[in-house]
Amino acid sequence: MGTLVQDLKYAIRMLAKAPGFTAVAILTLALGIGANTAIFSVVNAVLLRPLSYKDSATLFNVWGKFEKEGLPQNWISDPEYWDLVDRNESFSQIAAYALGGSANLTSADARPVQVSSASATASLLPMLGVTPALGRTFTAEEDQPGHSHFALLSYSLWRSQFGADPNIVSKSIQLDGETYSVVGILPKQFSLGGKQDLWTPLGLNRVKPRPRGNHYMRVVARLKPGVDFAQASVALTRFADYLRGAYPGNYGHGDEKDFGMFMVPVKEQLVSKLRPALLVLLGAVAFVLLIACANVANLLLAHASSREKELAIRAALGAGRARLIRQLLTESLVLAFAGGVLGLVLAYAGLGALRALVPASTPRMDEVHLDPLVLAFTFGVSLLTGLFFGLVPAWHIARTDLRETLNEAGRGASAAGRSNHLRAVLVVSELALAALLLVGAGLLIRSFSRLLEVSPGFQTQHLLTLELSLPEKAYPDGPPVQNFFTQLMARVTTLPGIQSAGGVSQMPLTENYTSGTVFFEDTSIPAEVPRLQEMGNLPFMEIDQRVATPGYFTAMQIPLVRGRFLTDADNASTQLVAVVDANFAHRFWPRGDAIGQRVAIDTMPTGKPDVQSKDPRWRTIVGVVGHVKHYSLDAEGREQIYFPHQQPLYGGFVPRDMTLAVRTSLDPASVTSAIREQVAALDRDLPLYNIATMDQLVSTSVAQPRLNLSLLVAFAALALILAAVGVYGVMAYAVTQRTHEIGIRMALGALPADVLRQVLIEGGRLAAFGVALGLVAALALARLMSTLLFGVKPTDPLTFAAVAVVLVCVALAACYIPARRATGVDPIIALRYE
Repeated sequence: MGTLVQDLKYAIRMLAKAPGFTAVAILTLALGIGANTAIFSVVNAVLLRPLSYKDSATLFNVWGKFEKEGLPQNWISDPEYWDLVDRNESFSQIAAYALGGSANLTSADARPVQVSSASATASLLPMLGVTPALGRTFTAEEDQPGHSHFALLSYSLWRSQFGADPNIVSKSIQLDGETYSVVGILPKQFSLGGKQDLWTPLGLNRVKPRPRGNHYMRVVARLKPGVDFAQASVALTRFADYLRGAYPGNYGHGDEKDFGMFMVPVKEQLVSKLRPALLVLLGAVAFVLLIACANVANLLLAHASSREKELAIRAALGAGRARLIRQLLTESLVLAFAGGVLGLVLAYAGLGALRALVPASTPRMDEVHLDPLVLAFTFGVSLLTGLFFGLVPAWHIARTDLRETLNEAGRGASAAGRSNHLRAVLVVSELALAALLLVGAGLLIRSFSRLLEVSPGFQTQHLLTLELSLPEKAYPDGPPVQNFFTQLMARVTTLPGIQSAGGVSQMPLTENYTSGTVFFEDTSIPAEVPRLQEMGNLPFMEIDQRVATPGYFTAMQIPLVRGRFLTDADNASTQLVAVVDANFAHRFWPRGDAIGQRVAIDTMPTGKPDVQSKDPRWRTIVGVVGHVKHYSLDAEGREQIYFPHQQPLYGGFVPRDMTLAVRTSLDPASVTSAIREQVAALDRDLPLYNIATMDQLVSTSVAQPRLNLSLLVAFAALALILAAVGVYGVMAYAVTQRTHEIGIRMALGALPADVLRQVLIEGGRLAAFGVALGLVAALALARLMSTLLFGVKPTDPLTFAAVAVVLVCVALAACYIPARRATGVDPIIALRYE
């Protein structure tokens, strides 16, 4: 222990004598270690740390699927839930919940606020092991149809709207004009994906459930003790077979076994889309750290070479070679741990910036912090880093004959040659790693630029979007809802600066969508479309469905391909009509015309298609419009069909939640107040929410790829800078060592241009070898990024060529300064060098 303390004191004294060298080394390491700590803290929170639920490893989401109808993952309906509860073989507990709701929270002394809502069975929170911060969860009696006016508030809503008043529990609040009793406050960290301001009981009706085809719920189940994933999956397959046999009209479709069920771990469901990007970023920061280590190893190698005489004297005084190597490793570890401490500071600051950049919908980001595992990771990385870059000078000293070093004339060629060789190897490694990162960054840049070039199917400029939700109590049926939106559109379109306005049930790029089965009267459509044999071989398909007001297509500037748009004449007293997109028309009538064809979507209370009734509600297709990128710019999405808001859907249903699209000749934000006034003139209790320009919605939709790009470009830029510094350091040191040789050459008549060219050629060789090595590695590794790319192949030749040119140019630029310095060597002084 005494020897270790002595080594530490001596190491600190030696590092303090070279403050410039020490500061550069610590800062270089801090950048590498800090970046690794920050990204690992995200990986730890999102991918590694178990969910905070009770026995989370035994929790699974249960899904249905209709592969041939384009639904590889489908929600669960009420009857399916009850069937699963009654007939399941593998789960000890089953619960359900539904997301995506909204409500208007009103009070006497404040403007109405729109809040996001969710509903769950009373069994959900106890199954997850969630204990409210205040109050209690729902009881089984409260989770009954007609008895479900109870609410659990989220922690954030409790603080923002109720000032964290603990007395709110057991009091009442107004949601959509109806009274709800607050029974509790949820924990701060509770979330099941996305934002939910409050929860209410789901209130499933077992006696009169919703139609079997009405899929809207997510099901969570806990495995029974002793049952594994494989056994439960087999049991789910048997359960799906039972449903197909028991309800052939919903699942069987004759001999076609399209319907199935599967299960996914709750954690995997939550984070699976983030895993590829996080692993790529973790690999990127690991490469940055390796480059930093190579840089510091180069610095230490130069530092050790300048101390060879000192080390030789210590050896002559009795210090063994092992003792000297241990001393050098001690100095390396001191540098590494100092870099680790500073890296933690940088990581803490970086996490704050990262949280601001990460999309709000990213799961588990509120759990990212520097916990004990992250601190242990930083300690381990610092230790390994110190050993990694410390072994290079230690190995150099181990191969150096220290006795020759005492002879001033003999310290020369062999030791210097070995040192230069080691430094060249390190620089080549840096350049190869930098090439890997630059290829990754280049591919993401090309991918992102291709993504931004994609047309969403409408014009985004000067387009404002606003959401509005009408409460059922004030607007109980179709006509009041339709009249409200008709009056609102008429008012909004007369405002100054408004060119056109319309409403739609789901706005593109907002993560909201509705799909349903569409039946075709024409039985001659392509054979691959499924048929319902019980109904005369009637074709059907799952299609994205929208309800729109007249003016929506004009406001969005969605092009008309054939026929006409929806108009004010399309109302409840006229022929039922629909407008479809170009993909719909081309898929189902590839050689014909969709105009005039008839489709049906309505369902009877039994859940069977309304086309079985005596008076089928067939809807005539009157127009074909352009396809809209509804889900994201990089996903084509399903075919789309639009229905007039003035013509009720099944059971007289008319959507109460609508998004307004308002095209302006002014700054879109400048008309918000005027629109709000028109809404208040019709109903002062209605709030506008999710107000954004379409440009903002498009920007939000690409937030995740933009973040991936920003981080990888930042790491690649850091790697490029470190590699350039490494090349500069090697060439500068080589020029210093060759001062005597350069002086002799210039004394014998060599021109400065000859010296400049020679130094640049030597640096260019290192750059070319390092870049070539990096590009070969990138060819092998770039395929790991394929899931992050859009419109670009992992082996894109333009990216690889650009990276090669950039790296070689940067390396030559880094060589230029020492090369210019070499041309200024005075032959007389150089001949007396050393």
